Amino acid sequence: MTVMQFDPLSQLDRMFRGLIPDGGSSGRRTPIPMDVYKRGDEYIVELDLPGVSPDQIEVTTERNVISVRADRSTAGHGDGVDEVLVCERPHSVLERQIYVSDNLDTERMQAEYRNGVLVLRLPLSEKSKPRRVSVMGGSESTEVRAGNGAGSQQGTAAGEAQGAGQSASGQDMSPGSTSA
Repeated sequence: MTVMQFDPLSQLDRMFRGLIPDGGSSGRRTPIPMDVYKRGDEYIVELDLPGVSPDQIEVTTERNVISVRADRSTAGHGDGVDEVLVCERPHSVLERQIYVSDNLDTERMQAEYRNGVLVLRLPLSEKSKPRRVSVMGGSESTEVRAGNGAGSQQGTAAGEAQGAGQSASGQDMSPGSTSA
């Protein structure tokens, strides 16, 4: 799986964020911290979204891009608040775009939100899993494992029964013969 984050000014942004009185979080979009790992035939993405209710989380996919967006701009501050005395937690829109390879099936992606962590499960697509392909040639048929190029070769009874100069359907394929 290819995971890319492109934000060339992120280090500079973090360095100067401390200079702004509110931490630079009001009205800004903040990237969501994440972990990505593989378990069996699926990739698991965990995104930290503490203090966000599940109905404020939006997950969308378009081609090879998964977008996660959560609004934490009013978390804990209702309309009945007279005065905010201390406001150190970030209150902003959180966003993250994850670029994934074609080997993952975003159509079968599952999302679960528990204890402030959004977990996305991305299974490998069927077309990217290794499979066996039967290769016909000469006097015997050979099975080759498709996918990584290295495979085992095994003769089959069908290939051995064909004999030289005959196709799988029994037609004579020797030089000088004509076929329809």
